[in-house]
Amino acid sequence: MNMKPDAGNVLSKAELMVRRGLIIFIFLFASIEVFSQNDIPVGTWRTHNSYNSLIAITQGNDQVFAATKNAYFVYDLRSKDITTVTSMTGLNDSDITTISYNPNANKLIVAYRNGNIDIIDNNEIIGFRYLIDANIDGSKEVHHIYHNGNLSYLSTDFGLMIIDLDKILVMDTYFELGPTGEKITVYSSCISSDSLYIATEAGVLRGSLNDNLKDFNNWEQFDLSNGLPVTETRIILNTPTGLITAIDNSGLFEYDGVSWQNLNLLTDSQFMHSSQNGAVSAIITTENIYTYEGGDLTLINSTKSKLPIGAVINNYGIYIADQKNGLEVNNDMVNYTLYPNGPFSSDIVNLYFGNKSIYAFPPAYNSSYLPLRNHSGFFVYHEGEWENYNDSGLEYTEDIPEFYDITGAVYSQTDDALYLSSMGYGIMKMDGESFSIYNENNSSLNNLIPPGPNIYISAICEQGGEITAVNYSSNEALHQYEISTNSWQAISPGLDAPDALQILKAGDIYWLRIADISGGGLMVVDHDGNNSLLLDDEPDTGNLPDKYVNDLALDLEGKMWVATKKGVVYYAYAQGILQDLAPDPVYPIYKNNILFKNENITALAIDGGNRIWMAASSGLWLFDDDGRTEILHFNTENSPLPSNYIIDIEINHDTGEVFITTDNGLVSYRGTSTMAGKKEEVKIFPNPVIISQHDIVTIEGLAVNVDVWITDASGKLIFKTKANGNTAVWQGLSATASISSGIYYVFASDKDGVNQQVGKIAIIE
Repeated sequence: MNMKPDAGNVLSKAELMVRRGLIIFIFLFASIEVFSQNDIPVGTWRTHNSYNSLIAITQGNDQVFAATKNAYFVYDLRSKDITTVTSMTGLNDSDITTISYNPNANKLIVAYRNGNIDIIDNNEIIGFRYLIDANIDGSKEVHHIYHNGNLSYLSTDFGLMIIDLDKILVMDTYFELGPTGEKITVYSSCISSDSLYIATEAGVLRGSLNDNLKDFNNWEQFDLSNGLPVTETRIILNTPTGLITAIDNSGLFEYDGVSWQNLNLLTDSQFMHSSQNGAVSAIITTENIYTYEGGDLTLINSTKSKLPIGAVINNYGIYIADQKNGLEVNNDMVNYTLYPNGPFSSDIVNLYFGNKSIYAFPPAYNSSYLPLRNHSGFFVYHEGEWENYNDSGLEYTEDIPEFYDITGAVYSQTDDALYLSSMGYGIMKMDGESFSIYNENNSSLNNLIPPGPNIYISAICEQGGEITAVNYSSNEALHQYEISTNSWQAISPGLDAPDALQILKAGDIYWLRIADISGGGLMVVDHDGNNSLLLDDEPDTGNLPDKYVNDLALDLEGKMWVATKKGVVYYAYAQGILQDLAPDPVYPIYKNNILFKNENITALAIDGGNRIWMAASSGLWLFDDDGRTEILHFNTENSPLPSNYIIDIEINHDTGEVFITTDNGLVSYRGTSTMAGKKEEVKIFPNPVIISQHDIVTIEGLAVNVDVWITDASGKLIFKTKANGNTAVWQGLSATASISSGIYYVFASDKDGVNQQVGKIAIIE
């Protein structure tokens, strides 16, 4: 007799696959190190924008929009949620100058310094390139946007441009509006009755909307006969009772349709921004925020804003954009600031990796190498979050002693402490939450102009428990601090060494990059300062491509790479160069030509696979260990790089994430190489791999540069590669025809078979 199987024990094929996937997942979760949510996948980017340094503000639909240089965030007034919008989420450019929301068209306009424009319609970002592509000489910067119905009036450096936001096209442009038909800058505009009013570098002008406003003759110039000074004016806005204009060092003026009346208010102020909500005007000066209504000027009591740049008023209160302290919420009940996490400033010129963290530093000195007295401090990126250290006392910052113009840092494992150098304050040791400062009173460091803080430490390095600092402009150029004995020693290696901006140590040899104003080039010095060598662009004394050097990098084979303003070279044996009678550099050959010949190479970094990241005028490049083979090339056209002008590069060697700071902000890219060291158990992610969702697998914690094989359960070889440092990558899974659901095995070994490791990958179709 045929018997039917128990229906309760029967699983469909689909159910079987789901259960199999679940079993695999549970097995792997128990046996594989989990991939941190703070990391990003290999081959992807992220931005690191400063959100406390605001440059513009606008509002609409119960939302406040606050812009920084390279991004903006949206604060929902009802839910209190914050959403960031960056180049990673669709913005088409960087260096924002203003933003403005058109409430009639329900669209946000984002204007960039180069004339590019984004129009945001709900979640869609529309690139509007009319202005950036227009054949207009000079600057195309947009200063202000005024809305009238679905039309938006953009005040620019060349005149006025009107956009129809319903049709997404330019309706009209008004150029050359000066008194004799010359080009003038328009700073803001508004419409009252039947006339268009503009605030310009030549004063306030009015044109009837019934006239041809392309003709400068149809614009009326207000002057003293109308009660208004003829001088540069940046602010004009319409109110229920007329117009208001604000003129620097002259104050507020109100127009009643016939003449301008001097209100004799804020006559010594400089004005930053204005906005209107019903009958109330917001007036922002360089120091304060005011409301103006019906002839009454009221100072807003703000305890949070330090450098206000703009404000909007609505039924929820006053929202103030600050250049230091983000967005201030100010009403009768609360007064607080808010902004998304990020570095304290987007103006970053120097990066350092140590103690599993990226340290970022703003500018410390000017073109004459004199201190800026920059109070911004330093910024630390660790496990997906930024922490900011300075003495500003602002919310969301960590307090440190007065220590300005930080030039760099080193982390010492000897005492588990961070040492920071300053162009003025000497060296500060950060040990947990305690700080100590080394200056002329407790070290050999020289104060050039006492008693003020003028200990110029331009560069710092660490090796073997010894800190070495460059005392810029001092006769005793190098100062060595032995951590274990708490002892200092100063040496005077030569005339050029005091003007060094960078120091690296190769064995017992110091390599110093000399400032351009002191002649440039490199100086190589032994540990005791007894022997030295000056390298420049002359054939017999270094043969560099150019004597002006931008960066140095010591690779894992002991080669010293040198980035100059006219190319890149390397010296094959950095620690033995003083014994070399003819120290000539190697010029890498790429595609049968000298690599980057006559190109300005601004920054270098070495990854765990001994590959070289280089910043050239054409963007960011990754080459193999001798510069002959290109691996990657990124620029503003094919990546989220905010600029092709790269200032510095640093790598988080634990994760392989490459940090790139540019003149338009900081971004990072997850590379394929690490120097985190071999681990007891390799980390594989994602795991399990769902082929429809994932096309790349990263294997971390391998021995250095080992060979890696991936096989199926039967032992059939599926993929073979080699680790870069401690990381290997399996790319192109979806194109591998032999892959099906199941367990795959990872085998890794060096040539001698000494370092052997295994791992498992679950793959689900």
